[in-house]
Amino acid sequence: MDSDKDWQKLSVARGYARLLSEWLKTQPRAFAPLLKEIEATPSLSRVPLQQWQQWLAGLETRGVAPEQMLGIGALIQFRHLGLLGHLAGCCQTVGELLQTYLRFETLQYGFHWAELSAGPPTCVRWRFGPGQLEHALLLETIGLSTVYSIVAGRLGMASAITAVDFTCAAPGRTQAYEDFFRCPVRFDQPAVRVEFSEQGLATRIAGIGSRPQVRLTEAAEQAASAASSDDDFVQRVLDLIQRHLHEGGALLPKASAALGIAPRSLQARLARAGWSFQDLVDTNRQQAALYYLSDPGLSYAETALLIGFSEQSVFSRAFHKWFPETPEQWRRRVLAA
Repeated sequence: MDSDKDWQKLSVARGYARLLSEWLKTQPRAFAPLLKEIEATPSLSRVPLQQWQQWLAGLETRGVAPEQMLGIGALIQFRHLGLLGHLAGCCQTVGELLQTYLRFETLQYGFHWAELSAGPPTCVRWRFGPGQLEHALLLETIGLSTVYSIVAGRLGMASAITAVDFTCAAPGRTQAYEDFFRCPVRFDQPAVRVEFSEQGLATRIAGIGSRPQVRLTEAAEQAASAASSDDDFVQRVLDLIQRHLHEGGALLPKASAALGIAPRSLQARLARAGWSFQDLVDTNRQQAALYYLSDPGLSYAETALLIGFSEQSVFSRAFHKWFPETPEQWRRRVLAA
């Protein structure tokens, strides 16, 4: 990090606090006070790094060994990743997933923790060196084990990761690390890194993360079927819009390129089915907005970004046009039901 101000910006995604809570519930009663403290913390989208380090200090004082933190990483699910977990559902390869992570990590953590180094081998490198973080071995163990668990466990692509680097000295039980990562594990390195194989980065992935299942209404599907020889064309366009919705900007060129037809031809075919491209964008945004708002772990600003709005205020105005209430009112009503 470049300055003390940089350190003050650092935070940890709120989902990691939930992850730690879930792990603590499996531990002896001696951990109950720490669990109570974590669960009493205000429900913020991010946890300040200083607070996270205090919790790690609480683990150390209770005699937790560094290798036990691998068990926390093993529990990770896409739901713990908040915004990034939802964005994962729009990615088609491991490489695209990494690029998405790097693009949005500031929203998740308050700072650019990581950077991507071109290969071979391609690696993600975290921007802190030896001795810069307190309780570094616990922090690095949780962080790297969660990355590995997402790629190897949730995506089933262990071969995509070829090496893992820690800045800390090797702990007493390195075998536990080697058994967990199933690839070369190096300690006393100048940076925290995860190396990826080029083949692994390019491999297609499917059915990951969390994304809304945006569908046409039954009546609209029947109309599209009657008006077009390609019954699923409108749904295919809708799916493409959904995949690129978070990117914002002009979606028509992206959809037409993916389908291999000119934008005018795409619009004409939609018109024959009784739709305009903008109708489908609005349908997607409306259904996706309700889906993401039902997740209390997402802030309103994050929800706005997920459906392609650069500002929360623009999203709020659009939502109020679609529905007879604000996003805040809708979430309170639905979550209270």
